[in-house]
Amino acid sequence: MNWLGSIITILMVLSLQTHVQAQTQPKIQVQGCVVLLHGLARSSGSLSALERRLQRAGYYTVNQNYPSTEYAIETLAQDTIDLALTKCPSDSQVNFVTHSMGGILVRQYLMDHSISNMGRVVMLGPPNKGSQVVDELKNVPGFKLINGPAGMQLGTGEWSVPNRLGPANFEVGIIAGTRSINLLLSTLLPNPDDGKVSVENTKLEGMSDHIALPVTHPLMMNNRQVTEQVISFLKQGSFKREDTPDSKVLLINSQRVPCMGMVPQYCMQTRENVSDKWQFFYGRIEGFEYQEGFNYKIRVAIYPIANPPADGSSLRYVFKELLYKKAAP
Repeated sequence: MNWLGSIITILMVLSLQTHVQAQTQPKIQVQGCVVLLHGLARSSGSLSALERRLQRAGYYTVNQNYPSTEYAIETLAQDTIDLALTKCPSDSQVNFVTHSMGGILVRQYLMDHSISNMGRVVMLGPPNKGSQVVDELKNVPGFKLINGPAGMQLGTGEWSVPNRLGPANFEVGIIAGTRSINLLLSTLLPNPDDGKVSVENTKLEGMSDHIALPVTHPLMMNNRQVTEQVISFLKQGSFKREDTPDSKVLLINSQRVPCMGMVPQYCMQTRENVSDKWQFFYGRIEGFEYQEGFNYKIRVAIYPIANPPADGSSLRYVFKELLYKKAAP
């Protein structure tokens, strides 16, 4: 009977794991379902960090893997999104967050299908007008072997799937990158670009919003600023702009130190992370009452100053929240 006991134990462990995984998802009613679609020659693992942040923001997530290099875009869109939609709760609004070619799959699918409880779409680095990289490299031996049929469809010429899909008929915000870690590929692209797609070619007729950030194509999904903008669009239908205060957490040292601005003075010392070096803070934080002898952790709102004085900061800091105040040892 030992074998029977072993089988029962295994089934109990699997059941417990399923229960724990289910509990990591937020309540469905909070924000809705987000389907995540990775890019060409990537996997769902590339979006794991973004998925966890969306879950913490209250979204139910479906991080759908698909064989991006094995089939054409038309087949990938149909099979992948049909499967992903079955995993979203039936009474939940459906949103999409995509990276690179994942956005083209959504466009392809929504050209042929409607989703009754459709929400919003955020695309990261999508080749919405194709990529000149594909134009230049598609005939290089091994390109099709590595990138598959779908990769061959992402150029800007007559075989370009993105360029025949038409304008957006859904609410979509697009985040483009302006930095590259592949300088060779960047020489094939109009600047600015993210190493795979130019900023201009991420744009889509009918888009609701567009923003360019200093991030690279392969890593943008892990960037904190990108994550904040994704959540902003999902919630509000727009990205945060300069006239919207940015939020930052500051650590403040217990002692002021001598520093030199226009004149000698004493400055607070601040940093954002424990591992960072202390930096002089030359200005003031409006609404914050500093007492020497205490270490602080505070949240501030940061507003740009339109016409700062020549000897002044271009940013205005406003105290928002005291996270802790501890007497220095």
